[in-house]
Formats: sequence, structure tokens, C-alpha cells
Amino acid sequence: MTWLFRAQGGFNAARMQDLRNLAAAGPTTAEVLAAGIRVHFLAGEADAVLRPETVRAAHARLPGSTLSIVPDAPHSMYWERPALFNAEVHKAMQEFLAP
Repeated sequence: MTWLFRAQGGFNAARMQDLRNLAAAGPTTAEVLAAGIRVHFLAGEADAVLRPETVRAAHARLPGSTLSIVPDAPHSMYWERPALFNAEVHKAMQEFLAP
């Protein structure tokens, strides 16, 4: 999923480079799949930092992942709209834990 972090970090490469090494290799899609990790992508429709199109592309690259695009939700949904964020996380967890 290094691709996702590079796409996210590209909006302000100089500052993001200070926070983490975007050139570092992260897990490949094959490695994530082999680990058996379930992945749910959650994005705000109104996110101007990490656009929903980018999150959709990451979701498309990871078979078996799930995706929620939350209408009218901003980038910092967990901070600005915590009830909405918590409801979406709860919904995803319910689906993950369903038999």
C-alpha cells in the first residue's frame, strides 16, 4: 500500500518528506493479501487532502478490500464529524465481524 501513502504525501512533498520517508518500500499488495489482513478504506466525499478518487484507486488495487465514501464528510472526519466517523467505523466493523 506504499502507493496510497505516496499519493497522499504528494500533495505537499517537502513537508511530508519531513514526516516520513516516501521513498521507503512498504508492503506490496501481494504481501498484504498473503498476511490475511482485512482492509476497509474510509474516505470523506469532501476531502480536499486525500481525494476520494485516490482512495477508490487504492481500493481497486487491493482485492477483497471494502470501501466507504461518506457524503459531505471532510478530511478530518474523525475530528470534525466524530459521530459520522464513528458510525461508519462501527458499520464496517459489524460487517467484518459478521459470520
